[in-house]
Amino acid sequence: MAELYGADDHLTRIELQLSGAAVPFRRFSDVDRYAELNPLKHVRMTRFQVQADRYTAVKRLAAYGLRWLISKYGLQATARMFSSPEWAALKNVYLKEIQDSEIPDVNSLMRKSIRRWLRGQIYFPRFRTQV
Repeated sequence: MAELYGADDHLTRIELQLSGAAVPFRRFSDVDRYAELNPLKHVRMTRFQVQADRYTAVKRLAAYGLRWLISKYGLQATARMFSSPEWAALKNVYLKEIQDSEIPDVNSLMRKSIRRWLRGQIYFPRFRTQV
């Protein structure tokens, strides 16, 4: 399955877990109403940028270290490793917010996926079949 993706492919997985008071619909008969939700409306996407030609050696090393921390622990856990002012400075230099026009409409893709799942049209596994 790994051969399906090339070295230049960028994959992002988004998971959403609702529990306790965050569960808006508790009856199973209302499960189709989850397609109405917009749970990602406050999510902001960023792109990690390393501009080798513009950075000093120290900034470049800091960027590579930050990239390693994010890949190992995730963005939120990495952010907690720094004080608020330190993280704000790192974000300002190395993370660029992606404009809405650059990312697919995740909410509509999620709604479409939920509707397909409810109709019994589950599309797993998501890889090409061997001929």
